[in-house]
Amino acid sequence: MREPDEPGFTKNRSDGRMGSVHGTVHAAGGVDIVEGVAVPCGWEQRRLLSGFLLFGKREFAMEHGSLTDLTSSTFSLMDEDHTLANSVRFTLNQDPRVAFCGYSIPHPSDNKVNIRIQTTGDTAKDVLKDALQNLMVMCQHVRTTFDKAVADYETNQPSEHMNIDTP
Repeated sequence: MREPDEPGFTKNRSDGRMGSVHGTVHAAGGVDIVEGVAVPCGWEQRRLLSGFLLFGKREFAMEHGSLTDLTSSTFSLMDEDHTLANSVRFTLNQDPRVAFCGYSIPHPSDNKVNIRIQTTGDTAKDVLKDALQNLMVMCQHVRTTFDKAVADYETNQPSEHMNIDTP
């Protein structure tokens, strides 16, 4: 693969033609998307975003969209299914900046989810980033509430009732 300084690589395309952009996603207290370089690739733009998401290094998403209209994009999440996709869709639909959000699984045997986002003005990438951060906060709240309920149950029950081996 060529380096960004070689001919054929550009960071911004002023001619309006489509290209491919490679970048990185990091999650350290949230998701931060770092842009990379654009490579001409044909009729649509694809941005490969890979990096750290929650628990270790993994492929995250490929963004399909236009270089000129950043308010609508489709993000392909690798190795995911309805569990994450429906949660992200729910979180995105709570955001007033989202005009449309939906997801599909291209084929049942593929562990891949396409999430389509159309916004009213902000970039789809920023709205997705905010939705993922909100989803992490919701999951942390559910975990904290569950742990508290378990601790309350354990302190309020006599120890002989906690043994699941006795009938």
